[in-house]
This record gives sequence, structure tokens and C-alpha cells, in this order.
Amino acid sequence: PTGEPVEGDVLREYVKIAREEGTMFLMDEFYSHYMYEPKSAGDARPFRTLSSAEFVEDVEKDPVCIVNGFTKNWRLPGFRVCWVVGPKHCIDVLGSIGSFMDGGANNPLQKAAIPLLDPEFVEKDALALQAHFRAKRDYMINELEKMGIKAQRPKGGLPQSTFYLWADVSALPPPLSNGVIFFEYCIRHKVICVPGIFFDVNPWHRRRFHKSPYLNMLRLSYGPAWPNLRAAVKGMKEIIDLAKAGKLPPLDAYSPPASPPLRMPDGSLTGPRSVKKTARL
Repeated sequence: PTGEPVEGDVLREYVKIAREEGTMFLMDEFYSHYMYEPKSAGDARPFRTLSSAEFVEDVEKDPVCIVNGFTKNWRLPGFRVCWVVGPKHCIDVLGSIGSFMDGGANNPLQKAAIPLLDPEFVEKDALALQAHFRAKRDYMINELEKMGIKAQRPKGGLPQSTFYLWADVSALPPPLSNGVIFFEYCIRHKVICVPGIFFDVNPWHRRRFHKSPYLNMLRLSYGPAWPNLRAAVKGMKEIIDLAKAGKLPPLDAYSPPASPPLRMPDGSLTGPRSVKKTARL
């Protein structure tokens, strides 16, 4: 959730350990185009990206399987086409599993995918994607800081990849300094975020809820369209302004808005419906 990429010497070491220990390394590279910093000196690739393929010495011997697809990098979540690069015996097994489970991607979609993999198209699309999401990242970080919410990164500076922010709400007025409570108020103001405790590695729930180191953290996404981002910022500002003014109502004081009655095929009307529309973060 931090927007921190695993690349360079760190990624090289992971692949080396997999090779030396004979342990399968499954690499999810669905976000590999969402990179926002300039390329490193000497990088001949057409745009900033990362892949464990860079450190694979022999694709048939190194126990590394790389998974990618159209869901994130090509922004086509409904396309349901992906691919795996790895040792042939692994690909054969995966192909068998896919055949038994769902038959694999249908033939028309596979054919439609081919032009989207043209290197010239991929380069232009990736550069446009990076410019677009870099602008949204900068907008969200700037707006959050105005509200008193700090987007953190383990190594400092700006998040360099994906479209997620690891946000610290501890400086907000209580009770909004608790990420779970902030999340509950967001829901009531038509904003969705993810409490940081959902990312806490806590086997068998040994650590009590209130002892989580991520209790004051949120994962926010700047993946949605611009109107949704602006609506989400507006909703969060409203919550924080109410808290600062001492006018934040208790959570149980909220009730969902009622929609107009729904007309049935026979002409009759249903009763009022409770509807919530949210700007997802």
C-alpha cells in the first residue's frame, strides 16, 4: 500500500535467493508501468519500468514466474487476459489448470490483445499513463497535506509507483486520528478508503486491535477518475472541518439518504430505497 517499488539490487537479491534455494518466486508485475521518477542513468528502456526478468539468467532453470496482464498497466480490468513467463514445466501446469477451471481466455479477446502489445503502442501508452497518474499523485498529496494528512514513504520523498498512498491521520483532531474511525466517517460522506490495519501482518490475531502499528494509517487510491478524486477530497475536507469546529456528529447520527420509489413493470411503486454513492479512494 506504500507506493514503494521493489527494484534494482533488492530485486536482484530476491531472484538470487530464489535461484540458490530452489524456491519459486512468483512476481506480480501488473503495476510495472506505474512508475513516476526519471529513468536511471544508462537505462535503455523506452520508459521507466521494472521487471524481475532483468535478473533471470536462464528462464528454464531459474524458479521465477512473472505474471502480467491488461487489468492494471493497460487499464482494462474487464478484458480478463493475462500472461505468465517462466519455466516451461510451470507454464504447462498452469495451462492445464486454466483449461480445467475456466477454459482460459476466449479466442476473440486473445486476438484483440495482440495490437495492444505492439512495442510502439506500449511505449506511447505507458508514457501517457505515467504523466496522467503522476499529476493525480501530486494533486492528492498536496490536498492531503493541506488537510493535515501526510502521505508516507519508507525511504522518504514521494511515492514512486502504483496508484496508492500510505496516509497518516495521526495529526488530525480526535477521533479522526484513528484510521478506522476516519474510514467510518468517510463512508458516511460518500468516500471509501482502506484502514491501515487491514495491511497489518498479524497471524491468528495475536496482537490486539488497538495495538496495531497501523491504527492511524489509511491506504488511499488515486486510481479513480478526476471527478471522483475531487469529490473524495471535498468529502474528507468536510469531515475534518466539522471536527475542527467541534461539530462532528456521532457516527450513529448518520442515516443513509432515501432514493425516490422504484416503479415496477406493473406500474406499482416500491417504498423509498436507501442508496449510497461513493467516490472510491
